[in-house]
Amino acid sequence: SASSASQKVNKIVRRGDLAYATIHLDEGSVGVLDCADAGIVSPMYTVFATKPEVDARYLLAALKAPTSLQLYGRLAEGTVNRRASVGYRELAKVFCSLPPISEQRRVVTILALRRKQGKHESVEHGA
Repeated sequence: SASSASQKVNKIVRRGDLAYATIHLDEGSVGVLDCADAGIVSPMYTVFATKPEVDARYLLAALKAPTSLQLYGRLAEGTVNRRASVGYRELAKVFCSLPPISEQRRVVTILALRRKQGKHESVEHGA
């Protein structure tokens, strides 16, 4: 059937995994699955899980930080700017200082509260 064929090409995302569009990362096209146990994304997405000492929501905030978004343009490979992609190997080389997991969770909680107040912020880091 068409749906089983599409599942073979699409990628499975599990709860807590991050997924990003390799050609639109510089636009902040990255997310973490937290509303279901599993989902499916296009093959154009890269899917990865974090290590236990990394809160995926904290990493998501760092990946969406303005300094990160600027960096992706330099990491992208491709001939046409709009179609240039950032592969996982390039992304994994980006330095992000990580506080202990308890501090990451505290920051995520603060950011969530601020979002509810209408203030959108991210985690800035050194690249």
